[in-house]
Amino acid sequence: MVKNVIKQAFVILKTYYAPIIIILILLIAAFLRLHSLSSIPPGLNQDEVVNGYDAYSISHTLRDHHGVILPRVLTSFGDSVSPALTYLTIPFVRILGLSTLSVRLPIALFGTLSVLLVYLLIKEFSKNRNLALLGAFLMAISPWAIVSSRWAVSPDIVPFSILLFLWLSSLSIYRKRFTCTFLCLTGLAAGLLTYSYETTEIITPFLVVALGLIYFRKNIRYLLTLAITYFICVVPLYYQILFSPKSSFTRLGQVIIPYHGLKFIEALVTNYLGYFKYSFYFGLKSNDPILHISGTGNFYSFLALFLVTSVVVLVTYLARGFKVKENFNKLITALDGKLLTFGFILLILSPIPASVTMPKEYIERALVSFPLMLIILTYSCYYTLKFLPKYIKQLTGGGYY
Repeated sequence: MVKNVIKQAFVILKTYYAPIIIILILLIAAFLRLHSLSSIPPGLNQDEVVNGYDAYSISHTLRDHHGVILPRVLTSFGDSVSPALTYLTIPFVRILGLSTLSVRLPIALFGTLSVLLVYLLIKEFSKNRNLALLGAFLMAISPWAIVSSRWAVSPDIVPFSILLFLWLSSLSIYRKRFTCTFLCLTGLAAGLLTYSYETTEIITPFLVVALGLIYFRKNIRYLLTLAITYFICVVPLYYQILFSPKSSFTRLGQVIIPYHGLKFIEALVTNYLGYFKYSFYFGLKSNDPILHISGTGNFYSFLALFLVTSVVVLVTYLARGFKVKENFNKLITALDGKLLTFGFILLILSPIPASVTMPKEYIERALVSFPLMLIILTYSCYYTLKFLPKYIKQLTGGGYY
């Protein structure tokens, strides 16, 4: 009887291992983001205070602390601030009262949900639960993801927003029976992403256009569904940007590259390339120490080894014409041209808004690219561990597999 119970337990674990593991990963993520949230980091900074008070004020009066009714752009300390996080904070300060915990709790919860979104996103386009679980685990423990989930400042909602947009986009692509429904939700998620931070105000319209043209250009109904939903969401914001540019770009005037002509272009290119440097993702130093865990990079440095190794393996396979096993062939097939094109557009666009500002390589202004880098590292880790032993055997004359 004991053997039957053990056997049945193994059957259950084998059947439901993915839900069990993702729950454990989410518990780890929640602990890393919620533990001592009121005291770590110590004290609210000025941006958190204004975010919390505006949320509290809007919840009671529909006006921010300047008396502006339902503001589309918030202002504080001579700075313009995107409103998404403030509006998402409203129910928390309304129910729990105005406190350090209620101000930081939303960003910690959305940071935890981002781990689940990584799992759902990778699983949707790879159809590989193990790969998705690895991605969720890396998101749960990544230093940048932990830090950005404990400061209640507007840029830190960007990872959640971009992951939600990408996941709903993948559902609209792969769940064809409900494409229109998912495209409506994708348009709403794109609206949230647009309102999340100043940098996403610039790149999100291009991402929406790219998504529509790459995947739905042959179906006008799908294109209109996405475009109209997104337009309705963002027209109030861009109306204000167009007719009140000073209130919308106050901060940009303070941090824009202070040069002109060729010197400006040179600084812009240097800044842009800096967001692809090893030190930006894996270096031990940061331009803003409060956004950086001392002694480690934004990503753990050992992940860079997997990235380099995976590139070497892939290039060698292509160059030497090695026979490719079925699983490796599935990987190449999954990375279809449309997916690679969309990913490449996101990768190229994401650092552009941050590149026109100083200081260079400032993590908060480039957070939109970090989930994509995490997915790239996830693929690198998974397929390096899966294929490297067989690759070495083949490279040293062990024959095809």
